[in-house]
Amino acid sequence: SVDGTDCLSGGIPAFQNYKPAFQPKPRTLEPDPVIRYQDPATAAVNIIGQFRQSYILAEIDRVLYIVDQHAAHERIIFNRLLDRDQAQARECQELVFPVVIELSTLKVELLQEQSEFFRSLGFDLGLLGHNTVVIRAVPAGLSGHEEQTIVEMLDAPQPEGKDQWRVKALMRMACQQAVKAGQLLNQAEMAQLIMELLDTPDYKYCPHGRPTLIKISSEDLEHMFKR
Repeated sequence: SVDGTDCLSGGIPAFQNYKPAFQPKPRTLEPDPVIRYQDPATAAVNIIGQFRQSYILAEIDRVLYIVDQHAAHERIIFNRLLDRDQAQARECQELVFPVVIELSTLKVELLQEQSEFFRSLGFDLGLLGHNTVVIRAVPAGLSGHEEQTIVEMLDAPQPEGKDQWRVKALMRMACQQAVKAGQLLNQAEMAQLIMELLDTPDYKYCPHGRPTLIKISSEDLEHMFKR
């Protein structure tokens, strides 16, 4: 957890001791782990600009890179979530005000069945009633998207095998956390996203199979213009 304690315990029990007047202890939260921006001054990434606030244009070693910012960020986050799930790393942040949501009976049953999986990602969930779930803690950096993310994950297709469903759920979670098409990024953010992408396994495609980037060498560009 963020404060060094395990805030995820006990599966998804009936939350009998829930107190609406929740008074959290003062805490210092970690910065958003989705992208950790660094000074790209020493990196060999020359940011040209952003096209339609969706594609990053950059030059690396005389090669033009056109990067789909959403697909690229989705790949980065998906790999990070997959590593966290496999390592059972519980990085969570306790919500100042727990969020209460209503789910269908089928979704509640799936949530209970996959309680260890959600706990491994950093969720702390409890039942208030047959179809009412309280969210007490979420993965670090997810605060503000709790309900939408959980519903999206539970809506993931359910193929045969729990492991396959978990991969689908992680894909939904990564999509929710990733920067969106149409979102303005500054120079440092664009450079850092590209550097993280190129350092990520399977970086050429997002988890759904769409390309994250297109590379055009100077030779190919000159050939296109018949130079």
